Amino acid sequence: MKYKAIIPFYVLFLLGSASARSEETTTDTYTKVCNSGQLAGKGACAAEPVLGTNLNQWGCTRDNKTKLIWELKNDYKGLRDKDWTYTWYEPDASKNSGYPGTKNGGECIGSECDTHAYIELTNKKTLCGASNWRLPTKEELASLVYCSDNQYSPMQSTNEGGFICTNNAGHNKVTLPTINTSYFPNTVSNWFWTSSPSEGYSSYAWYVSMGAGKSYGTNGKYGGNSVRLVRNEE
Repeated sequence: MKYKAIIPFYVLFLLGSASARSEETTTDTYTKVCNSGQLAGKGACAAEPVLGTNLNQWGCTRDNKTKLIWELKNDYKGLRDKDWTYTWYEPDASKNSGYPGTKNGGECIGSECDTHAYIELTNKKTLCGASNWRLPTKEELASLVYCSDNQYSPMQSTNEGGFICTNNAGHNKVTLPTINTSYFPNTVSNWFWTSSPSEGYSSYAWYVSMGAGKSYGTNGKYGGNSVRLVRNEE
């Protein structure tokens, strides 16, 4: 069962301006990455690789502005299926604000259903040729939010979380999920965990939503949310 309690506490940094986002073209912003780690059009990775799990098929997406590489979800009912959920768990005391979270409390197949176990196994399998996968920060994940009407609100400190898509404040006036599905297929309209714990409430961590309702806030680490891992380009 998923529990969603929102206790936002501190200031989130501003997103880029709406005008900057609206001027970008999709091809300028993102590049497909094959499971081998090669960029589209390089080596054996085709210019338009198809989504899949084979070495020369599309498995990740590079953000050309931030140079971050993001995992993609699939619908194969394996490790990276779009429907799986995970509880927030981080045993490293330097990263968890004094509370590690909940082990294996989500619903998934292929790993224990918590963020730490999922990260460890993804790195062991060297997704897209790399082993430095991690949870994104709240700012990194928020940078993927796409509002179909190009109306954005900056992330601010509020008592109730907030909205990135201005016109989605309580209304479904933008296309869901709120992400560029051409480069992030199989994204569910759900809350996605970030690595950012709530400093005021050690048993909570920040999420970013790709669905209706509040775009960001905090959730108890015992809650089962979606996960999209990221890595820095080496």
